[in-house]
Amino acid sequence: MYLDLLLNLALLVAITVLSGFVAKRWRYGTRRGAAVQGLLFGAAAVLGMMRPFVLAPGLIFDGRSVALSLAALFFGPVTAAVSMAATATVRAWLGGPGVTMGVLTVVVAGGLGLAFRARWRDRAEGPSVYQLLSVGVAVHVAVLALTPLLRESGLEVARQIALPYLTIFPLATVVTGRVLADQRSAARALDDTRLQVAALNAAANAVVITDRAGHIVWANPAFAALSGYTMAEALGRTPRELVKSGQHPATFYAEMWTTLLAGRVWSGEVINRRKDGEVYPEDLTITPVRDAGGEITHFIAIKRDLTRQRQMEDQFLRAQKLETVGRLAAGIAHDFNNVLTVVRGTADLLDRGLPPRDPLRADVDQIRRAADRAASLTRQLLAVSRKQILQPVVLDVAALLRDLEDMLRRLVGEDIELHLRTPGRVGRVRADPSQFEQVVMNLAANARDAMPEGGISRSRSVTWRRARPDGTTPSRCRAAPTCS
Repeated sequence: MYLDLLLNLALLVAITVLSGFVAKRWRYGTRRGAAVQGLLFGAAAVLGMMRPFVLAPGLIFDGRSVALSLAALFFGPVTAAVSMAATATVRAWLGGPGVTMGVLTVVVAGGLGLAFRARWRDRAEGPSVYQLLSVGVAVHVAVLALTPLLRESGLEVARQIALPYLTIFPLATVVTGRVLADQRSAARALDDTRLQVAALNAAANAVVITDRAGHIVWANPAFAALSGYTMAEALGRTPRELVKSGQHPATFYAEMWTTLLAGRVWSGEVINRRKDGEVYPEDLTITPVRDAGGEITHFIAIKRDLTRQRQMEDQFLRAQKLETVGRLAAGIAHDFNNVLTVVRGTADLLDRGLPPRDPLRADVDQIRRAADRAASLTRQLLAVSRKQILQPVVLDVAALLRDLEDMLRRLVGEDIELHLRTPGRVGRVRADPSQFEQVVMNLAANARDAMPEGGISRSRSVTWRRARPDGTTPSRCRAAPTCS
């Protein structure tokens, strides 16, 4: 009797080991995985019934109660339903005087397994040894309680199976249950590891793991994107070989290693070099990794490229400088306006004191026009500092160029000839007069700088028409000055 029961239980343990391989193919918690586990435990119960302990023809006892209770306890209702259905069907097909008790044993074992599962649902580590023992005892006490269904032979049957049912079967429940619990813990640890690896691979920052000597044992794709080295190129090599830029003194790296080997986290900014030779700044944090004995075995480095951040900081500094220049320009413009007011007023007084045909009047007019243009420059300075609102108006380009001719001649100097051409029909533009004048003067100044030994500067107005998408030409046109 005991040999047959032990063979049953050995088969159950073997099926339990196979269950671990099934769990790797179909993860815990999925319907398909639960159904496959149900078929597996159902097969274990059926195979046990093929080599049972036979008390009498049609009266058999085996390890199905252990298999079905653990299937329900560890894998839930779907596994329990599949395994119970398969086992009950085969037991009913075998028939005999114990068929009713046999089918009810299937129901009781699966039902109690589900009941205990509901009670211990919140235990992430699975049932303990004592809990498994309580499951085994409860299930087989309940099975013994079914022996009266055998009528006149019930008492004798209970006497014969009581000892193995209350000793071997609960112990088998504990052993098999611990195997299942360890497999589940290993599966969850594997899932956690896969999740961690997936998270590290998806991380935007570069992550590098080295051994104690600094040789790279793993790196995520972000490191390849940052450094230019593939995983195959990086494995077995040190970051010093790959990305050291040579811009830090030896004492910098010595202090880093002193901190790390002391078991402390090192963090700082490093200038490194990519595979193509380009240097770049990175924010680097290195953390020592210890084993169970507290010894440092690895280091994990997290690298963040600071190139974009440095560019934004430079842009911010330039913006601050421009703002400072704008404020300075605004102050200068206000002070210069005060001076121009005196110059303009003095020119007006001179004009009033001169005879109508006095040749000096032309010079006074030039002073007034120069003061007006200087005032327009101050308005531009105020516009740069955002303290002056631009006032665009419709301008006659030809007339504006003619008014600027004398000033342009003085601007380019005596060693450069200025030829100004303004066609009779020139379009008008809408612009701020002072800014337009500044554009023309800049063009003339650029032409002068391009001819340090003298030459000829030609300034003319150009008119063009912008075609519509359908190919027709509008009647309105735009005009602009050019200088050559």
